[in-house]
Amino acid sequence: MVVLLMCCLSYTTWAQTQSNVNGLVTDFSGEPLIGVSILVKGTSNGTVTDLDGKFSLSAEMGNMLQISYVGYISQEIKVESNKLLRIIMEEDTKKLEEVVVVGYGTQKKVNLTGAVSAVSAEDLASKPVMSTAQALAGLAPGLSVLQTSGRPGQGATVKIRGTGTFSKAGTDPLVLIDGLSGNIDDVDPNDIQSISFLKDAASASIYGNRAANGVILIETKKGAQGKTTITYSNSFGWQRPTELPDFLPSWEYAEYYNMAMRNMGKQEAYLPEQIQKYRDGSDPDNYPNVNHLKWLLESGSGFQHQHNLSIQGGNATTSYNLSVGYRNQEGMTAKTSNERMTALFTMKSEIAKGLMLNLNINAYNNKYNAPNGEPQSIDGMIGYAVRQGPIYAGQKSDGSFGYQDNYSPEAWLASESFVQNVSRNISASGQLTWNTPVDGLSFIGKAGVNYWTKYDKAYRADTYFDDSKTVGPATLNVWTANNTYTTFEALATYEKQIKNHTFKLLAGTSVEQSNNKGLEGYRNTFPNNYLYELGFGDKSTATNDSSLEEYALLSFFRAYKLCMERSLFIRG
Repeated sequence: MVVLLMCCLSYTTWAQTQSNVNGLVTDFSGEPLIGVSILVKGTSNGTVTDLDGKFSLSAEMGNMLQISYVGYISQEIKVESNKLLRIIMEEDTKKLEEVVVVGYGTQKKVNLTGAVSAVSAEDLASKPVMSTAQALAGLAPGLSVLQTSGRPGQGATVKIRGTGTFSKAGTDPLVLIDGLSGNIDDVDPNDIQSISFLKDAASASIYGNRAANGVILIETKKGAQGKTTITYSNSFGWQRPTELPDFLPSWEYAEYYNMAMRNMGKQEAYLPEQIQKYRDGSDPDNYPNVNHLKWLLESGSGFQHQHNLSIQGGNATTSYNLSVGYRNQEGMTAKTSNERMTALFTMKSEIAKGLMLNLNINAYNNKYNAPNGEPQSIDGMIGYAVRQGPIYAGQKSDGSFGYQDNYSPEAWLASESFVQNVSRNISASGQLTWNTPVDGLSFIGKAGVNYWTKYDKAYRADTYFDDSKTVGPATLNVWTANNTYTTFEALATYEKQIKNHTFKLLAGTSVEQSNNKGLEGYRNTFPNNYLYELGFGDKSTATNDSSLEEYALLSFFRAYKLCMERSLFIRG
């Protein structure tokens, strides 16, 4: 009795000291910080803040919490009550002297008046991932990165402080790569020098209504003076499902099916001896036990690897950078893969006194392959595999397939059906900067072109299930599109510093033009499953369509900045 009482008292004491600690982490301006590390000191018990900067973890009274985040000073806070912890992170003062890219220029962090965050090449190098968007997760406050699919080569959706508008500006941030409009995954992460995020009107307004959802400015790596250096890097990895649904085995499926029939006043569908055959696995062709989702998601290797080679060098007047990259990602599902090749060339040269020339060329070739079925996507195949009962066989010993409602993931995967997406892009820009004899006065001229082309093909073959069932006829859809984007800019800047006061004025104009064309065709009924070109299909089934979209944009802009002894900042 005494021993029992002591155990109860001991348990009660532990329960009273253990508590659930909740908190909110923000920066000095009140912006929630995503991905801040919260760790109970001296333990492995920790968590990270969510999209709203909030966290919750179990800790004892008196424990010390260690709070750390990239670019901010780490803190330690003692757990003293169950009240909500409000933690304000202080930016590392060493980082305040860093120069970040802003709209049409650069600026020291300490002089910023708008909400701007920056990510460096070193930050990206710490993330061995396949795309730039994936590498940004947790690297900047106010930035949310959502991975919506596990398909090879699939990028992530990046939002800055959520969605600001659903207007013609779209719902995504404006992305500029070396000043040219593009997509965040157009550039290999290894080729990026820095990324700046303009998150509010004060920092992004110079780009007009296109910046309603923020602006992402990507600067690629430039060369450096000195002898030529050659750098090679690579990474290897595998993708596997971390957790899968726990489905009923076929015999329990049959038992529950019988129960449902009885509840509806109907005759049972499975006899006891049939259920036993499902259980003992003595006849897997006719009484199988198949986890179709597990089979589908483990049919591929999931192996991925990437390689990057760069050459940098220069002399007193000219510097250059040449980089090539290759990545290959096999999917967790068979016949699913992504292959991507990239190339980047940048050069900076002082061609005359006060006259600077910058050249940038960026290109990629991207190919995605996937099986095709019903419906026409790997995501749809996975959805149907979830619904496929375990009582339906996969591939049987005679080569035929079990099926449910005209569907079998095993049959579609074994067929000659496929989806292929091929996209190519090349962008080139040149900038001429003249630093005039007038102190602080510069003129900048810039021109660029971005050409993008895409070719998609989706073929659904005549698909054999068994001797009594073949699904057809074979169908083929082909889509092709190309886009040409051009831009011209002219800027004038004037900057004057008097003692500790700085004044800067910028004015300019830009012209942008985009031309987008599309063409698609369809036919069905082909001679066999290997002649999958439109010309081999039944001409009477042919359909086609085309599209053309053009737009042009002429803009004028100006900005000024007054900085008085680093204590008073005026912008407009």
